[in-house]
Amino acid sequence: MGNGSCLKVVIYSIREGSCPGWNIWTDSTRYALPALRFKTCRLLSGNVRNRELTIIQRRILRRLRNKMRSIKRKIYPRKNLNSYIQSQTTRKLPLFHGDLPITEMHRGTEQTSYIPFPLNPETRSDVIPVRLHFCETIPQARQPISHRRVCVNNGMVSITHLKVSHGDLISFQENDARIRGEEIRRSFYKEISVEKIIGKFLNHPVRMWRRTKTEWFHLLKTKRGCRLLLKSRFLQQLRSSMQEEDLERTKKFGSEKVCLGSSFAEHNRMKRNLYHFKSLFLSKRRNEKNRNLPYPTSSPIGDNSDLYSNSTYFSASPHQFTKKRRIKRIELPTHYSEVNHRTLKAVVSYGPNIGHIPHDIRLKDLNLLLRSGNGRNVVFQLLLAGSERRRASRAQETGKPGPRTLKGGGEASRTSEDGVPNARGRVLGGSSAINAGRSIILRKVRGELGPPSVNQSYEWVERAIVFRPELQNWQSAVRDGLLEAGVDPYNGFTLDHSVGTKIGGSTFDSSGRRHSAADLLSYAKASNIRVAVYASVERILLASSSPYSGSKQSAIGVVFRDQTGRYHHAMVREKGEVMLCAGALGSPQLLLLSGIGPRPYLSSWGIPVAHHLPYVGQFLYDNPRNGISIVPPMPLEHSLIQVVGITNSGAYLEAASNVIPFASPARSVFIRNPASPLYLTVATLMEKITGPLSAGSLRLASTDVRVNPIVRFNYFSNPGDVERCVNGTRKIGDVLRSRSMEDFKFREWFGGRDFRYVGPA
Repeated sequence: MGNGSCLKVVIYSIREGSCPGWNIWTDSTRYALPALRFKTCRLLSGNVRNRELTIIQRRILRRLRNKMRSIKRKIYPRKNLNSYIQSQTTRKLPLFHGDLPITEMHRGTEQTSYIPFPLNPETRSDVIPVRLHFCETIPQARQPISHRRVCVNNGMVSITHLKVSHGDLISFQENDARIRGEEIRRSFYKEISVEKIIGKFLNHPVRMWRRTKTEWFHLLKTKRGCRLLLKSRFLQQLRSSMQEEDLERTKKFGSEKVCLGSSFAEHNRMKRNLYHFKSLFLSKRRNEKNRNLPYPTSSPIGDNSDLYSNSTYFSASPHQFTKKRRIKRIELPTHYSEVNHRTLKAVVSYGPNIGHIPHDIRLKDLNLLLRSGNGRNVVFQLLLAGSERRRASRAQETGKPGPRTLKGGGEASRTSEDGVPNARGRVLGGSSAINAGRSIILRKVRGELGPPSVNQSYEWVERAIVFRPELQNWQSAVRDGLLEAGVDPYNGFTLDHSVGTKIGGSTFDSSGRRHSAADLLSYAKASNIRVAVYASVERILLASSSPYSGSKQSAIGVVFRDQTGRYHHAMVREKGEVMLCAGALGSPQLLLLSGIGPRPYLSSWGIPVAHHLPYVGQFLYDNPRNGISIVPPMPLEHSLIQVVGITNSGAYLEAASNVIPFASPARSVFIRNPASPLYLTVATLMEKITGPLSAGSLRLASTDVRVNPIVRFNYFSNPGDVERCVNGTRKIGDVLRSRSMEDFKFREWFGGRDFRYVGPA
């Protein structure tokens, strides 16, 4: 019995493959045996490893192996480790930032030298020098980049596939520029001097050439040949004759325009003119007053200091450093710029062609700068995306429909993700040309901003464009109603934002004409200010004052686009600044497009990060407005915000009256001619909350600055804002129940009086 039970346990253990020790019970005794270990025998006939597979099984195994290989190929790339890291980063981005549009850079497969520059989206740092024929091949352009000898916006780069944008400054260091300059000089004499000059003057009576054309072709490849050619006076006479021919051709056919990018190697006839500028061959610039005279007969090749001077074939001067040792560079443009083939000056409508040094970006009020620069020699350049003030004359008078009727350049309408529409002024003067015209000054905050000149600037603005309004029926009744509702004390006419009822300042004068911020330009010196309308600023140019990586960058200018889509540059002068006054939505959008913002978010858009600031585009506030509109029994005057009641509960009340077209109901089928429009006088009581406590954010909708950003204000996401809104609405009810509002009620059928509300009850 005991042996039988023991055999049973052993068979069970072999079948199950159990490894722990056995515990065997008999009728009277318990025995403990050690654990057994089994080893698979591969010589057995039933082993799977030696069993032959059928055709179907082989087919299935082949598919599984191919599937595993494809999975490994996707996860573990064999060619490039950077692509694996980039793919992993792309996968992690949606986990932290949600569904973001990820832009991947396109890599060309054809030879870059034969791809047209405007049609190819390639904008890498190793492609631009080849495209402009500064280097012959892409590997030749990558070598100085990998050795950190190429600068983008005066900052060292070592990434060969760095994506550059329109307006970036690509420059080479001084030692590379010297080597490259020697090559350019030799190619100049080989292709132009030998083939044209010597062939033209071989039969000259005073012939100084004792060698044939082939001998000179090989001799000019050496420095000795260049020195022999420079010693001869014949080259100076030749240069004068060549420029006289240029002047005659220019007078006959006009100023011919060529393109920098396509003229370096494709048009040999223009090479003489393209290389004929100060940064390569001239020692002195021709006087601007004597344009019709030929150049002075001096040697076309100057010393090394003249070879790398400040003037290049770019639309603005290169970056200068405040250090004693200047890093001299040859700069390459990254966009097409039209130049005059005779004078080689860029045709730029706006932007001074002057030297510049880096300065910080300042978020300032332009009115203060106009006031402070009135007595100094300061040049301001205003870049405005909208039209002139004359184009928006409909927004100047208060008796006409409101600013919402402006179309075609007067305003830019947009709707936030919350579903609330808003507008932005696109005229000279900005939003002050389309708003309600109310002006308030926080004097307590104003006194803490800086020196007394700040207070004087605000007072100067008040005297220039702020006026005291004349109260009429509706505004006077609202003033009395606010005092009856307990919004006291009465402060009279003041620009302070203090508790009580007051009459605020208005930007409309007594004749009803609007005075926007554009009127402040009349107080500035005309010689110190330049205004460019229809100018859309694309981004801010940033540069470092030191060639080392990690150094502090500062703003040296902006890149903007005119109405025709052509790019221009506006560079700062010495001790100049870039003032960013694009508003609450335009300023963070320009910062993000310029590479200033959160690093992960900018990387997802493919924007090179210039400075990591995680809070750009965050903490965006907008105080919500709620109101009640009524139809009065008598016609009222047109009035905007004039009387303001500021309460202790975190809300302030305003009033307005306007004439609006009434949407008539569907007419009868028997009436064929459309009815005349019906205009009604609508009086509105509105309340706004102070603060607010709810904050929103701004995101890019596109890398094009002309596309409005995506804005979400998160109205009433904080319970404190809801409480303030309820308190303000209750205060409106107290004003409507006051005695001063009895004249604006209609008489009912049964002797009562009540308001006629506009909109949902």
